[in-house]
Amino acid sequence: MATPAEIVRAHFDARSNRDVAGASAMFGPDLVLHLPKFVPFEDRNGLNRLVAVLDYVLHHTDGTFASEVVGVLGEGQVAVALLAVTATRDGVAFAHHQAWTYRFAGDLVAEAWLHLDRPEAEIAEFYGGVTQRSTEDASTP
Repeated sequence: MATPAEIVRAHFDARSNRDVAGASAMFGPDLVLHLPKFVPFEDRNGLNRLVAVLDYVLHHTDGTFASEVVGVLGEGQVAVALLAVTATRDGVAFAHHQAWTYRFAGDLVAEAWLHLDRPEAEIAEFYGGVTQRSTEDASTP
């Protein structure tokens, strides 16, 4: 059985290769997300919301959004991933760090938290200046 840290690394490897199925494999069916309030698609839940948000940032950065794993720590049923994120929007480069905390139930993530290193308003402005988006604004479910 893989450790939580190994599962998280495999997730980000799949995500960097745009392998949605592979990246989605670590999330349980009842995934609970804890995202900052400015993150769009609040009316969606779990993996559906995570996919919509990733699609949104890829679209608004013309596919330049990228995250590099700086490190992953895991112990017991918890893993934390630190990411260096870069993107360009309308010719403006932007970089920040994210920390994701994952709580596992067996081999699947049951709950995830996103932590940011810059003010939420600054990040929201770069990714489109929105605080909420409705479901019909998503280009993928």
